[in-house]
Amino acid sequence: MKSFEEVLADIEQLKGMELSSLSGSAKKITVEKVDYKEKRIDLKVEGGGTDTRSFEEIGKIYEALKSGGFVHVESILNGSGSSRNRPETLLASLPYIDWGQYGGKKCLLYRNENTHALGTTHKLNSDEVEAIAAQMPIGTAINETSSPNYYSVTAPLKYKTNFNTEKYEWNRILFGAPGTGKSWELNKDKNELLSNGGQCERVTFHPDYTYSQFVGTYKPTTKENGDICYEFVPGPFMRTYVKALRSGRTDNPKPYLLIIEEINRARVASVFGDVFQLLDRTEEGTSQYEIQASEDIRKYLALELGGHPSDYPILKIPNNMFLWASMNSADQGVYPMDTAFKRRWDFEYINIDANQEKVECTVNLVKDNPETNVNWNRLRKAINAKLLDTCRVNEDKLLGPFFLSQKAIKADGDKHIIDEEAFRKAFKSKVIMYLFEDAARQYRTRLFKSDICKMYSSICDEFDKHGMAIFGDDFKSAYYDQQKD
Repeated sequence: MKSFEEVLADIEQLKGMELSSLSGSAKKITVEKVDYKEKRIDLKVEGGGTDTRSFEEIGKIYEALKSGGFVHVESILNGSGSSRNRPETLLASLPYIDWGQYGGKKCLLYRNENTHALGTTHKLNSDEVEAIAAQMPIGTAINETSSPNYYSVTAPLKYKTNFNTEKYEWNRILFGAPGTGKSWELNKDKNELLSNGGQCERVTFHPDYTYSQFVGTYKPTTKENGDICYEFVPGPFMRTYVKALRSGRTDNPKPYLLIIEEINRARVASVFGDVFQLLDRTEEGTSQYEIQASEDIRKYLALELGGHPSDYPILKIPNNMFLWASMNSADQGVYPMDTAFKRRWDFEYINIDANQEKVECTVNLVKDNPETNVNWNRLRKAINAKLLDTCRVNEDKLLGPFFLSQKAIKADGDKHIIDEEAFRKAFKSKVIMYLFEDAARQYRTRLFKSDICKMYSSICDEFDKHGMAIFGDDFKSAYYDQQKD
């Protein structure tokens, strides 16, 4: 049986061909591009229109076809009209996929040989359909009046797949002071983990984030015809979980990663709910303890992975699913994590000066005044030194190398910041504001000069005139000059 990558390559061979729908009544379509970067297929529609179909959508149908039964596309996609007939047309135009009427519905069927020419379709007659139906399980509606249409599947779930990586932990939290590059580090590791395929989804927690958003819940949705219906809408956890399970059934499983930014900005015990129990991993990376799946989730898994809801009584994380997160315990508005939750994660501390060599650049703090030229990294470390010396703040309140954005500290070949005005603006709105409102809120008289420390605007005005002298007349000699480049 062909891999999905081979199917996409075959669809690419349809480019320029005018494809007719199975009924013959819908507008013809033409494949214009198979976009691997955007993971979609661009179509031209008869009459001048355009459309796009996602790889995920086509892949979902193909996974059902691989199970060996008739596949009713409308049931797989929970849609009708163009949302069903265009993906249906694309696949039926491949020489190894036939179609026929089964149970009064148009269904597709994967054949192990070519039965018609590329760009044409082949309809099975009623005798052929009956003969095939007698030899294999057929994906028909469980209850045509009120229940969803589940498709047949024979491949079992594999929680312990043959995917193997020893470099990264399955559950990990990166923590450190603001600006230490936690998100950058996660992104770098993500690119390495997914270098041979797989997928990542990223979510940011906030105080109002809930279990229903993270895992999923029933919500009202609007169909193409305008009708309102209720269906299970998965959250990022469940979407990643399903993709990992689907990939785990193949001979070449890929990693699926969920990145959670600012994990402690939400009440994690409430957001994770019973999923928290799944975070305990065995040596092989699967959940050590399973939990019971709700009826809603069972139905959703059956629609996504095939079979019947009764086939999915439990939830258990496979070893090709990774959960990585970032957090900064010093931020205002964060929630504490209990010990039981923390115990299920591998915590990795990002040092306050990690990768500081990447931000060695110079800038004139005062416009047109080269006497105020400083090295940004030395200035950052000098501020940290005074915070530790006079304010006694914790390390997680200090400034990391990437506290300012790459845009603000972008330098030329001589390591001089290109847009000095952008740097000065960012320093006032980010560094001074953070120190004034957060890190040194209780110690403003110790960090800033006493005659300007009461008002943020006064500190900014003084910075425009005298640069780092806002931290005291002796700041340069006592702190800045003591730092090493």
